[in-house]
Amino acid sequence: MPAYLRGWRERNWARAKARHTWKDMIRRCHDPNHGRNCPPGIPKWADYGGKGTKVCKRWRGDGGFALFLADVGLPPARDSTLDRRNPKRNYTPSNTRWVDPKTQRENRSTTHWVLAPDASGEEVEDTVTGWARRTGLNRRTIGGRLKRGWSAADAVSVPPLRLGQTLAVYKEELECPF
Repeated sequence: MPAYLRGWRERNWARAKARHTWKDMIRRCHDPNHGRNCPPGIPKWADYGGKGTKVCKRWRGDGGFALFLADVGLPPARDSTLDRRNPKRNYTPSNTRWVDPKTQRENRSTTHWVLAPDASGEEVEDTVTGWARRTGLNRRTIGGRLKRGWSAADAVSVPPLRLGQTLAVYKEELECPF
């Protein structure tokens, strides 16, 4: 197949995916009947419009799809999905982007965000999974520590404790290592 046709097919596919995604975004936010009889896992109006999520008027009016494309662009890859940077805000040009499935999984309204100092001492807000990646700790360890009432700084900075060792004992050993 000639190279110019391969590029055309790819752009055509991306445009079709963007149009389908744009229509779905508007339906799940503004059509109370959307997803009523869908199987589990399909986005429903109750999960979006029912909770108050809206799509900006600019994207809903005449020429809305063209304006959506101008603001968000075509999906960069076949597995890209539409995502809101802040899942508690509406679909707007500044809050909407295409992301890979991994980023989409980490950016849910149920995601636990943690504000703690990083290795350089600067305050950073990241997900529990993000902190696990940064520190090498298991994400379940960090999550469990937070549930037990540890401070965010301790939860992400204290190395794994020995069996039976508590945070108080660990801090005592740091002060008096003998």
